[in-house]
Amino acid sequence: MTDATPGRTDDAARPSRTGGVPGTLMRVWGAVEALIAGGLVAGALILIMYTVLARWLAPEFAPYITEEVTVYMVMWGVLLAVGTVTRERQHIRADLVVQLMPVSAQRALDVLANLVGVAFALFLAWFGYRVAYEAWDFGDVSATTLRFPLWIYYSCLPVAAVAMALGHAVAAIAILTGAPEGHTDPKDDPA
Repeated sequence: MTDATPGRTDDAARPSRTGGVPGTLMRVWGAVEALIAGGLVAGALILIMYTVLARWLAPEFAPYITEEVTVYMVMWGVLLAVGTVTRERQHIRADLVVQLMPVSAQRALDVLANLVGVAFALFLAWFGYRVAYEAWDFGDVSATTLRFPLWIYYSCLPVAAVAMALGHAVAAIAILTGAPEGHTDPKDDPA
């Protein structure tokens, strides 16, 4: 099926770049991750800018917790983006030797690398969960006057690791089904 624009197809006729995972799910998943990660990093930037201006114009109104809070916000924001980067296969890869191999060997190694990535990410999620749980169980808080519960900070590791495991699984499925490399959003398909 085609729409009114020549050379373009509607969503139903486009092949999914996610290897069978519905394109709408990938768009929503990616949008939620981008909104949360971008919001956290943008919020950290706004807090830093406010603190700089407050320290310059009215030091008595400058928050004393900016450094600590921005570390937590940026860490969560960066680690939440890992899932999207992994799913879209946009991460850094050492593939100089792999590119010299036949295409079938390249695909096999890509699938293997993603399966190893799933296993590693699940181990990281398990380990991160244990660290976050212990921080919660022991009531660990930051050493500053904020006394921030550290389990919230440590929880970014298992959350990001699960997103990374899902990203590797989606990438492996996409490779096995012949979906093109790159963005997993079918609307990005130039066809």
